[in-house]
Amino acid sequence: MDDALIQKLMKNYTRHLEYNRNKYHNTRKHDIDFMEKNRERARKHYLNNRESKQKYYNNNRDLINAKSSYNYYLKKNDVDKFKNKYPNRYDLLLETEYITE
Repeated sequence: MDDALIQKLMKNYTRHLEYNRNKYHNTRKHDIDFMEKNRERARKHYLNNRESKQKYYNNNRDLINAKSSYNYYLKKNDVDKFKNKYPNRYDLLLETEYITE
């Protein structure tokens, strides 16, 4: 694809996203019937998929905790303290290529 076509596609895509965002925030969000249906749909989805979320969390608990701890220390600009305090979690993040040295 040439550069002009890529630019045109990107422009159309961003326009489409902006249109949908404005449509939701200006009309759909204030429609009571839509919001009730949407909440009901979300509630059913939660009830149908609760076990799969629990299973995913239990299978990946160590990785989730490691990511959470790393992001906490990263925000505080104290990654060296994370490396010293949790070497196992740091090694796990390196193995999964979440971070690179």
